Order: sequence, then structure tokens, then C-alpha cells
Amino acid sequence: MSIADRFGRRDVLLFHRRSRDEPDLVTTPLTYAFGIDAFTIKSTRPDQYAPQLARYVRRWQEQGRTVYLIFGASGGMGLPGFQYSSAGRMALHLREFEQLTNQKPQNVQDFNLDFAIYRLETAARALSAAMTTVAVDDYAAQLRGFYHPEQIAGTALAWTQSEALLRLPWPQDSGPRKVTIRLAAGKRPASAAPGRVCLEFWPEINFNAAPPVALPGTLGCFDLQEQMTGYALTIDPRVYPNATPGALLLRLRSNTWVPAKAEPAQVDRRTLGVQFGGLTISSP
Repeated sequence: MSIADRFGRRDVLLFHRRSRDEPDLVTTPLTYAFGIDAFTIKSTRPDQYAPQLARYVRRWQEQGRTVYLIFGASGGMGLPGFQYSSAGRMALHLREFEQLTNQKPQNVQDFNLDFAIYRLETAARALSAAMTTVAVDDYAAQLRGFYHPEQIAGTALAWTQSEALLRLPWPQDSGPRKVTIRLAAGKRPASAAPGRVCLEFWPEINFNAAPPVALPGTLGCFDLQEQMTGYALTIDPRVYPNATPGALLLRLRSNTWVPAKAEPAQVDRRTLGVQFGGLTISSP
């Protein structure tokens, strides 16, 4: 089944990914070849105008149209008054010749595009089950700072940048929750900074992904093992007694290194923080 066949002519598709131009590789043919209303959200901080986007979504839904948010890595965002219902995944593999001006192209670059599809539902009609797990490819929870998931020695993980931000559900009773987060330093050369992470959380208020005036809830700093390990934390929303948001933001700050700079034989020029292996949320 092709990607276009999965959607109706009256559906509205909103794409967002941290790499702002990659969704255009999908939205352009969907719009002009298949007649589907597919749009790219270009901003790197769409949370700044989430209320305005929510009004567009409500208008489309009032017209009887189904609206989907389709996220890539680090493309997540929240919309006031809406929750997301998972509707599958979308993958596309493309090959592109290098673009040269003085000779014929020789090298081919592979594009592997991976998106998670979510159907937008109003909070009153949304699924009642709270999110209890966040996998490495749950892109709706990844607001920024995560690279595309990969497999290393059979373990699914996503490298972070120096700062990564997750969006998690706010407990309905505002009580404490146990969060077990899987992290690893990964294999690093001796010249690289050690794997260390510091965790903080705060309520998502007014859909602004920045710390509030009050200090964020500090969860501590940890020296990480090379292998993936689970770390148990307690998030207590009661440190924000006057907050009534729909979500909380969990920030991971870490030391970074660049493989290509640490070892000349490496070709990976990404700025890497730590390895994220997912998390679970449960009652204490």
C-alpha cells in the first residue's frame, strides 16, 4: 500500500521534524501528485504558536475532516485541548545523486525517512489510557535534541545532543510518579568527555518549552555506564503546587563529544551526548 492510499482526500496532514526541510520530500508529492492536503510545519519552535495551530485544527475538524500530526525525530509538540492517538508509521527510502556543477555525479546518498503518525483527538474524546512508556521512536514525546534511532549491538537507542527535551503526561492526581529511564554513555575514546547526564523537569505552561521563573525540579546528575542501564527517579509535580498543565517537560543535559574529532578514522561529525533507550512511568 502506498503512503497516499492510507489517507482520504479530505484528511489534513501536518508534518514536523527537527530537520525542517526533510518533510517536504513527502508533502510535495502528496499535495501535487495525489491531491492530499499535506503541510510542513517549518518552525523549530512550533510550541510558540501552538494555540493558533490548535484553532486551525478545530476549524478543520468542525468541517468533518480528520487531522493527523506526523512527526520525525525531535519533531514532537503539544497542542492545547488535544491528545494524540497513534495511527502507525510512515517510512520512505530515497536515493539521490550528488549535485555537481563541473562533472557528472558519481556518489549516491541514501535518505531513510521515518515518521510516526498520530491522529488528533479532542481531550474529551481522546483515549483514556495514560502513556506509560516512551520508546526511542515515540517521536511525539521528543521535542528536541534527539538524533534518529539506531541499533548498536542489538540495542535500540537514540543519541542525544547536549540538551534533549521530552514531553511526558502530567499525572491526573498531580501525585508523584516513578520514572525509570534507560541511559548509556556508549563506547567512547579516552579523549572524549565522560558520559554524565543531569535531569530536570517543569510543567508545560502556555506551551512554552522553556523553564519557568521558578527553578526546575532537579532530579540529579549521574555518571553513566557504557552499557544501557535503567535509572529510577521520582518526579513529584507537587513542587509546582499551582500548576495545572497537561504535560511536564523532562530535560536531559549531558557532556558531548564528536567522534570525527576524537578519532581521525571516524566519519561521524555529530555532536553526541548520551544514549537514550526509552523510559517507563508508573505509580511509586
